[in-house]
Amino acid sequence: MAILAINVVAFGLDLLLGLAGGRGLLEAGAMVPVLVARGEWWRLITAMFLHVGVLHLALNSFGLYIFGGVVEQALGSARMVTLYLVTGFCASAVSFAFGPPAVAAVGASGAVFGMLGVWLAYNLRRRSLAMARANVQWALMLIGINLVFGLSVPGIDNLAHVGGLVAGVAAGLGIEGRRGARAVSAAVVMAALVVGAVALVAWRAASL
Repeated sequence: MAILAINVVAFGLDLLLGLAGGRGLLEAGAMVPVLVARGEWWRLITAMFLHVGVLHLALNSFGLYIFGGVVEQALGSARMVTLYLVTGFCASAVSFAFGPPAVAAVGASGAVFGMLGVWLAYNLRRRSLAMARANVQWALMLIGINLVFGLSVPGIDNLAHVGGLVAGVAAGLGIEGRRGARAVSAAVVMAALVVGAVALVAWRAASL
Protein backbone atom coordinates (compact mmCIF):
# COMPACT_ATOMS: atom_id res chain seq x y z
CA MET A 1 0.00 0.00 0.00
CA ALA A 2 2.91 2.36 0.68
CA ILE A 3 4.30 1.79 -2.83
CA LEU A 4 0.84 2.34 -4.29
CA ALA A 5 0.62 5.60 -2.37
CA ILE A 6 4.04 6.72 -3.64
CA ASN A 7 3.00 6.04 -7.24
CA VAL A 8 -0.25 7.95 -6.81
CA VAL A 9 1.46 10.89 -5.09
CA ALA A 10 4.13 10.99 -7.81
CA PHE A 11 1.44 11.08 -10.49
CA GLY A 12 -0.43 13.82 -8.63
CA LEU A 13 2.73 15.91 -8.35
CA ASP A 14 3.41 15.42 -12.06
CA LEU A 15 -0.09 16.68 -12.85
CA LEU A 16 0.32 19.62 -10.49
CA LEU A 17 3.67 20.59 -11.99
CA GLY A 18 2.61 19.92 -15.57
CA LEU A 19 4.96 16.94 -15.97
CA ALA A 20 2.41 14.19 -16.60
CA GLY A 21 3.01 13.73 -20.31
CA GLY A 22 5.31 14.37 -23.22
CA ARG A 23 8.49 16.27 -22.45
CA GLY A 24 7.37 16.73 -18.88
CA LEU A 25 8.06 13.07 -18.15
CA LEU A 26 11.65 13.58 -19.26
CA GLU A 27 12.03 16.31 -16.66
CA ALA A 28 10.31 14.12 -14.05
CA GLY A 29 12.81 11.27 -14.54
CA ALA A 30 11.72 9.00 -17.40
CA MET A 31 14.26 6.37 -18.45
CA VAL A 32 15.87 7.37 -21.75
CA PRO A 33 18.95 5.27 -22.65
CA VAL A 34 20.98 8.12 -24.13
CA LEU A 35 20.42 10.24 -21.01
CA VAL A 36 21.29 7.36 -18.68
CA ALA A 37 24.48 6.79 -20.69
CA ARG A 38 25.40 10.45 -20.10
CA GLY A 39 25.39 9.85 -16.36
CA GLU A 40 21.74 10.31 -15.38
CA TRP A 41 21.62 6.82 -13.87
CA TRP A 42 18.84 7.71 -11.41
CA ARG A 43 16.39 7.48 -14.29
CA LEU A 44 16.64 3.69 -14.01
CA ILE A 45 14.90 4.04 -10.63
CA THR A 46 12.68 7.13 -10.94
CA ALA A 47 11.01 5.72 -14.07
CA MET A 48 9.52 2.96 -11.91
CA PHE A 49 7.32 5.52 -10.13
CA LEU A 50 6.12 7.54 -13.16
CA HIS A 51 3.08 6.93 -15.36
CA VAL A 52 1.82 8.38 -18.63
CA GLY A 53 -1.82 8.72 -17.66
CA VAL A 54 -4.60 7.65 -15.32
CA LEU A 55 -5.25 4.35 -17.16
CA HIS A 56 -1.55 3.48 -17.10
CA LEU A 57 -1.42 4.19 -13.36
CA ALA A 58 -4.65 2.29 -12.70
CA LEU A 59 -3.57 -0.87 -14.52
CA ASN A 60 -0.18 -0.99 -12.81
CA SER A 61 -1.74 -0.19 -9.44
CA PHE A 62 -4.19 -3.06 -9.84
CA GLY A 63 -1.39 -5.47 -10.74
CA LEU A 64 0.69 -4.28 -7.80
CA TYR A 65 -2.26 -4.59 -5.43
CA ILE A 66 -2.90 -8.20 -6.52
CA PHE A 67 0.60 -9.62 -6.90
CA GLY A 68 2.40 -7.34 -4.47
CA GLY A 69 -0.25 -8.31 -1.95
CA VAL A 70 0.16 -12.07 -2.33
CA VAL A 71 3.96 -11.80 -2.29
CA GLU A 72 3.82 -9.63 0.83
CA GLN A 73 1.48 -12.08 2.51
CA ALA A 74 3.72 -15.04 1.64
CA LEU A 75 7.16 -13.53 2.25
CA GLY A 76 6.65 -10.47 4.43
CA SER A 77 6.72 -6.73 3.84
CA ALA A 78 10.50 -6.25 3.91
CA ARG A 79 11.13 -8.96 1.33
CA MET A 80 8.29 -7.75 -0.85
CA VAL A 81 9.68 -4.20 -0.96
CA THR A 82 13.20 -5.48 -1.65
CA LEU A 83 11.98 -7.76 -4.42
CA TYR A 84 9.89 -4.96 -5.93
CA LEU A 85 12.83 -2.56 -6.08
CA VAL A 86 15.35 -5.14 -7.30
CA THR A 87 13.12 -6.62 -10.02
CA GLY A 88 12.05 -3.12 -11.06
CA PHE A 89 15.68 -2.07 -11.37
CA CYS A 90 16.43 -5.20 -13.41
CA ALA A 91 13.48 -4.39 -15.68
CA SER A 92 14.83 -0.87 -16.25
CA ALA A 93 18.30 -2.27 -16.93
CA VAL A 94 17.01 -4.69 -19.58
CA SER A 95 14.95 -1.92 -21.21
CA PHE A 96 18.01 0.33 -21.17
CA ALA A 97 20.34 -2.34 -22.52
CA PHE A 98 18.22 -3.51 -25.46
CA GLY A 99 15.68 -0.75 -26.11
CA PRO A 100 15.77 2.14 -28.58
CA PRO A 101 18.34 4.70 -27.38
CA ALA A 102 16.12 7.79 -27.66
CA VAL A 103 12.74 6.40 -26.54
CA ALA A 104 11.47 7.26 -23.06
CA ALA A 105 10.15 4.52 -20.78
CA VAL A 106 8.12 4.90 -17.57
CA GLY A 107 5.90 2.78 -15.40
CA ALA A 108 5.79 0.26 -12.59
CA SER A 109 4.91 -2.63 -14.90
CA GLY A 110 8.43 -4.09 -14.90
CA ALA A 111 8.34 -4.35 -11.10
CA VAL A 112 4.77 -5.68 -11.23
CA PHE A 113 5.92 -8.40 -13.62
CA GLY A 114 8.68 -9.02 -11.10
CA MET A 115 6.05 -9.66 -8.42
CA LEU A 116 4.25 -12.00 -10.80
CA GLY A 117 7.51 -13.86 -11.40
CA VAL A 118 8.13 -14.20 -7.65
CA TRP A 119 4.60 -15.51 -7.17
CA LEU A 120 5.08 -18.02 -10.00
CA ALA A 121 8.34 -19.27 -8.49
CA TYR A 122 6.83 -19.44 -5.00
CA ASN A 123 4.08 -21.74 -6.28
CA LEU A 124 6.40 -23.78 -8.49
CA ARG A 125 8.30 -24.77 -5.36
CA ARG A 126 5.01 -25.98 -3.86
CA ARG A 127 3.52 -27.59 -6.96
CA SER A 128 2.81 -30.83 -5.07
CA LEU A 129 -0.16 -28.93 -3.60
CA ALA A 130 -3.31 -28.60 -5.70
CA MET A 131 -3.72 -24.89 -4.89
CA ALA A 132 -0.13 -24.16 -5.90
CA ARG A 133 -0.57 -25.98 -9.21
CA ALA A 134 -3.70 -23.93 -9.88
CA ASN A 135 -1.79 -20.73 -9.07
CA VAL A 136 1.00 -21.75 -11.48
CA GLN A 137 -1.53 -22.27 -14.29
CA TRP A 138 -3.19 -18.93 -13.51
CA ALA A 139 0.16 -17.10 -13.45
CA LEU A 140 1.29 -18.67 -16.74
CA MET A 141 -2.02 -17.72 -18.38
CA LEU A 142 -1.67 -14.11 -17.22
CA ILE A 143 1.93 -13.96 -18.41
CA GLY A 144 0.94 -15.27 -21.84
CA ILE A 145 -1.99 -12.86 -22.18
CA ASN A 146 0.11 -9.87 -21.14
CA LEU A 147 3.02 -10.73 -23.42
CA VAL A 148 0.73 -11.20 -26.42
CA PHE A 149 -1.04 -7.94 -25.58
CA GLY A 150 2.31 -6.17 -25.23
CA LEU A 151 3.49 -7.42 -28.61
CA SER A 152 0.28 -6.36 -30.36
CA VAL A 153 -0.07 -2.87 -28.87
CA PRO A 154 2.52 -0.21 -29.73
CA GLY A 155 4.17 1.79 -27.00
CA ILE A 156 4.41 -1.01 -24.43
CA ASP A 157 7.87 -1.73 -23.01
CA ASN A 158 7.97 -5.52 -23.40
CA LEU A 159 11.68 -5.58 -22.63
CA ALA A 160 10.99 -4.23 -19.15
CA HIS A 161 8.20 -6.77 -18.68
CA VAL A 162 10.43 -9.69 -19.63
CA GLY A 163 13.33 -8.36 -17.59
CA GLY A 164 11.17 -7.95 -14.49
CA LEU A 165 9.54 -11.34 -14.96
CA VAL A 166 12.84 -13.22 -15.36
CA ALA A 167 14.35 -11.40 -12.39
CA GLY A 168 11.26 -12.20 -10.32
CA VAL A 169 11.36 -15.91 -11.14
CA ALA A 170 15.09 -16.07 -10.39
CA ALA A 171 14.61 -14.22 -7.11
CA GLY A 172 11.61 -16.32 -6.12
CA LEU A 173 13.49 -19.57 -6.73
CA GLY A 174 16.60 -18.35 -4.96
CA ILE A 175 15.33 -16.69 -1.79
CA GLU A 176 13.74 -19.77 -0.29
CA GLY A 177 15.41 -22.73 1.32
CA ARG A 178 16.09 -24.19 4.71
CA ARG A 179 15.48 -21.64 7.44
CA GLY A 180 19.09 -21.39 8.60
CA ALA A 181 20.41 -20.56 5.13
CA ARG A 182 17.46 -18.48 3.95
CA ALA A 183 18.82 -15.04 4.82
CA VAL A 184 22.20 -15.75 3.21
CA SER A 185 20.55 -17.20 0.11
CA ALA A 186 18.27 -14.17 -0.26
CA ALA A 187 21.18 -11.73 0.10
CA VAL A 188 23.27 -13.60 -2.48
CA VAL A 189 20.41 -13.75 -5.00
CA MET A 190 19.53 -10.06 -4.59
CA ALA A 191 23.18 -9.05 -4.92
CA ALA A 192 23.63 -11.23 -8.02
CA LEU A 193 20.59 -9.69 -9.71
CA VAL A 194 21.73 -6.15 -8.96
CA VAL A 195 25.29 -6.87 -10.15
CA GLY A 196 23.94 -8.44 -13.34
CA ALA A 197 21.71 -5.43 -13.97
CA VAL A 198 24.58 -3.00 -13.36
CA ALA A 199 26.75 -5.01 -15.77
CA LEU A 200 24.05 -4.71 -18.46
CA VAL A 201 23.86 -0.97 -17.88
CA ALA A 202 27.64 -0.59 -18.10
CA TRP A 203 27.78 -2.66 -21.29
CA ARG A 204 25.11 -0.59 -23.06
CA ALA A 205 26.43 2.73 -21.74
CA ALA A 206 29.82 1.98 -23.26
CA SER A 207 28.24 1.68 -26.71
CA LEU A 208 26.09 4.84 -26.59
